[in-house]
Amino acid sequence: MNTVALAFYTGYAFCQVINVQHVIEEDALMVPFVVHWQGEQPTAIPYPSRTQEEAVALAKSARENQSPDKTGWSSGRDGLVTLSNGKKHDVLLIEASVPGLREPVALVYLYRRKPFTLVSGFNWKINLQARQTEAERKEFMADFQRGLAAHPFASQCRSYINNATKQ
Repeated sequence: MNTVALAFYTGYAFCQVINVQHVIEEDALMVPFVVHWQGEQPTAIPYPSRTQEEAVALAKSARENQSPDKTGWSSGRDGLVTLSNGKKHDVLLIEASVPGLREPVALVYLYRRKPFTLVSGFNWKINLQARQTEAERKEFMADFQRGLAAHPFASQCRSYINNATKQ
């Protein structure tokens, strides 16, 4: 399993989801996106849909039906989670996968819509194949940062990360 590519794809998708979400209208939902990868070359997968539910289903299908010559995929969308106090909170949901990974790596990041602000920090879903030791987490984040830096929106994305508020 190529964890260097996995981290790179996740960082790039994280930057893309921030790039879209920071300009979206307050009452609008982000259309999920999927990127197929060949090395460090991204190819966006278009899938027009009439509803958010259809878009989510099509994104899942686009991820599952990736051509075998691709080296991985990444995707992102917005959503809601219920916090421990029972309140709903907006989140950015980023997933990525490479061949050999049973479950995608998943990142959830809380945010506020207006003004767009990241809240708290990186919340990673536990993945038994990736990011297990402290050394692996450090290596993953270094490659995640490389993926973020490869995105045309990287400097603005870093600004949002650096200005994230605490919960």
